[in-house]
Amino acid sequence: MAKWPITIIKTQNGFQKAVAPTILSVSRLSDVPAHRSDWFMNGMDREHFKTMGSYGHKAYVSTKNVQGIVFWTKYPGPMLEHIDDLDARGIASYFLVTLNNYVGINVEPNLPPLDERIRAFWEMSRKIGKHRMIWRADPIIVAKGMPLEETLDRIEQVGEQLKGYTQKLVFGFLEPQKNSSIRKRLDKAGLSQYDISKADQYKVAERLAQLGKKWAMQVASCCETLNFSQYGIMKNRCTDPELFKRIAPGNKKLVDYCNSAAAKTRGVGQQKRCQCMPAKDIGMKFSCPYACAYCYAFGSQETLDHNVAQHDPEGESIYPISQKKKVKKSKTNNSGANQWGGVKVNCCKGCSHACLYCYARGLAEQREQVSGMDEWLQEKVRPKDVFKGRKYYADGTSVMFPTSHDITPKNFWACFHVLEKMLSAGNRVKVVSKPHLECIETLCDGFKRYKKQILFRFSIGATDNTILSLWEPNAPAYEERKACLRLAHERGFQTSVSVEPMLDSAHIDDLVADLKPYVTEVLWIGTMNYIHQYVDISNQAVAQDAQRIEAGQTIQVIRDIHSRYMNDPKIKWKETISKMLGVPDSKDIWM
Repeated sequence: MAKWPITIIKTQNGFQKAVAPTILSVSRLSDVPAHRSDWFMNGMDREHFKTMGSYGHKAYVSTKNVQGIVFWTKYPGPMLEHIDDLDARGIASYFLVTLNNYVGINVEPNLPPLDERIRAFWEMSRKIGKHRMIWRADPIIVAKGMPLEETLDRIEQVGEQLKGYTQKLVFGFLEPQKNSSIRKRLDKAGLSQYDISKADQYKVAERLAQLGKKWAMQVASCCETLNFSQYGIMKNRCTDPELFKRIAPGNKKLVDYCNSAAAKTRGVGQQKRCQCMPAKDIGMKFSCPYACAYCYAFGSQETLDHNVAQHDPEGESIYPISQKKKVKKSKTNNSGANQWGGVKVNCCKGCSHACLYCYARGLAEQREQVSGMDEWLQEKVRPKDVFKGRKYYADGTSVMFPTSHDITPKNFWACFHVLEKMLSAGNRVKVVSKPHLECIETLCDGFKRYKKQILFRFSIGATDNTILSLWEPNAPAYEERKACLRLAHERGFQTSVSVEPMLDSAHIDDLVADLKPYVTEVLWIGTMNYIHQYVDISNQAVAQDAQRIEAGQTIQVIRDIHSRYMNDPKIKWKETISKMLGVPDSKDIWM
């Protein structure tokens, strides 16, 4: 994964750390060339931008090392007046221009007329050369309201007007399956049954290959699972080192980077299928006025309107990024998992449970330790933490394991080995998990001689599997987690439950009543925190349920729950609830 150099820059908020990339992406998330060209040039003059990662953190980007820029746009016209300036700075650039003929279909509602977009393509091509203009036919839609032959006819109509102005056509297919918001917007536009079959994908690829030869355009696919090489179609690198070397063969810094090992790694947020060279994107979600129905970075119209209204051409970011005041953590920080005390031990990077609110994944993405959910789900064991004599603590020291991943069938034997080393060294271990029955059965069998050193703390946030499957899609169902708790209890182990985050406050009494008979120690209750920082609420189903959760953890609701259990010695409160109600922090007696 790409690691950009770090530098110090002077910003509106004083001196700040910033990444200093070689390549900028402008931008996959927002059409900067069409709507923010003045803002972009102001940032180039200022020599830095501020952007926001997927989990709400601010990130500064220095332009001091920039040698190349990839522009993504549907309308390059506003950049015509600026491109000479960029070229004069010695910065190589090219444009990926999405030109779809979806006239009469309300999927690209706010774009300029098609003929105006085509004229802008021509003008930019004449100015910078057709090798620096890439035509993207993306996404290709085949649906009930857009049959295959009509789609191909529309693409051909555009291609006939672009021939001679570009040397390359890149295409990709609509993939709305994983985003309910996109599906609803497409349905509203009158399109349905838009999951294109493999057979139709091959038909499209074959036809585009034929048209590419007719138009003297190389044809490539973008991030597709199918292989179209039999038609002479390659997998595209949208941020392309070979094209940069062709554009600026005399730029040694750029050429050296394009030939380096770093250019062959994956950038943050790139899918596994993506072939792109790493580039730092300076865009922000929920900021593009085009509001295309198929766009994953659209969100809601209300959010978009708010962000567009906040735009300042002189600002460091596309729209202001609100920042909470940082609180310096002390050695006695009592928040989150720290409230449970003990030394934190982990042996893996990533977790296959795919919990939407996972702070560990959010932090890993912020620190560019993983490129996104796909890499996080791989659940990689760290051999040095398993086999290389890691130092463990003795004399009854309390250890919490794991804290940034879980114990799953995939990583089980690595976790078992680490637990065995800690227990044999005399540690007291809190085993924290959304438990799999096969794993807990083996732990109970394998470590029965260490019963006094083990506390199982199982995370169970709701009894409703519909809720659990939305927020914790790959974790075990409620019944399996309860079975694990009951098993550990019956085998004579010490047991505890963490209802954090509390995913269903309306039925917290049912959960407590159902689990409490199998709890030997305590049952912790806590809220879902940092929803808008760590949870991607662009998915409408998630956004709606997040509103339900927030409504279920208001101070009045929490006060009512607290009043019912305040005198129950087996119920304890996480630090967020204690602060909300102004009551003393609960202490973990098993520390």
